[in-house]
Amino acid sequence: MVSETIPTNNSRKKKLTFISEGSANIEVQKNSEERAQEKYETEKLRRTRKSLSDQLRSNAASKQKAFKNEVRKREKFNRLSREELNFFKDIKDKEQKKENELKRYLDQKTESFDKKRRKIEKKVNSNQEGDDSLKSKTTSIQNDMVSNKIIKKKNKKIKLKLNL
Repeated sequence: MVSETIPTNNSRKKKLTFISEGSANIEVQKNSEERAQEKYETEKLRRTRKSLSDQLRSNAASKQKAFKNEVRKREKFNRLSREELNFFKDIKDKEQKKENELKRYLDQKTESFDKKRRKIEKKVNSNQEGDDSLKSKTTSIQNDMVSNKIIKKKNKKIKLKLNL
């Protein structure tokens, strides 16, 4: 049995070469060499592989580190100084004061408008009570005039029909 070491990818890979006496079948010899090489590599991986608990710890640590970086990036853009916070608070307070003043002004104007409207309605109602008798007379006269016009129109239609 002859063994050689070939460096590949920062790990030393041991290549096994078997020379069997008296067998001339090269394919069988290559297959047996490949199986032996695979066994050697898996054994090497098993020895260098971390245990499951070590793997879980390292994964958790890397995830925690990534999460902290994400939080840091997110807070970096939204973080404001006290001066900036006070500035925005002052702006918000000024806007609120303007809205309250406008609301008070509109409330006062609507109240004065409602008062004027009520006064006018009272005057109109008091005038209507005195004018009810006049209104009834004028409405009856208007109704008579309308009925006379309808009769005249009917008569004209009849005349037109007779003339044709």
